[in-house]
Amino acid sequence: IFVNNYGTISNIQSQVDFTVTGNGNTRSFYSGGIVAYNYGTIKNCSSVSSSISTQFFNGAIGGIAGRNSGTIENCWASIEITSYSNMGGIAGENSGTIKDCSIMGNLSHTVYVYNGTIMSACIGGIVGDNQKGGIVTGCVLGSEDDATLYIKNCNEIDLNLWKGPYMGPVYGRNNGKITDCMS
Repeated sequence: IFVNNYGTISNIQSQVDFTVTGNGNTRSFYSGGIVAYNYGTIKNCSSVSSSISTQFFNGAIGGIAGRNSGTIENCWASIEITSYSNMGGIAGENSGTIKDCSIMGNLSHTVYVYNGTIMSACIGGIVGDNQKGGIVTGCVLGSEDDATLYIKNCNEIDLNLWKGPYMGPVYGRNNGKITDCMS
């Protein structure tokens, strides 16, 4: 719905459905069910029955925000995301705070090989890449029947050379702090 948020977004329910195509190496692409980049506060919002699909391995996709450097609180997403890049049910990348959020839906990562190099990504049910300074607390990944993580195209690569993606039910990679979350 929004590209950047520097203020407060509250009590919004979105339903987005879009596909962005490219050759995978075009440029970075950030997108979310509410906002691409969050520097402010997103509170009491949801992205419902949404579908986001991209073909970029640089950037991040999230059910609420592609990249969060602010605060996301009491939000939830019911979303299907298909991408080569970092992705999370709430935020693809986080260096801010994500608190009391939940996700239901499917995250589907397609392994991407560029010039013989396997492009790694971070895939998590709540956050893909929780970066330095990032805090995730009190979040819940839906029941086993409600939230699923998939990896596609593994048969097209030599798994002995593969060093990624980083993948987990709550986070893909964590260099910040994660507390009191359940999957």
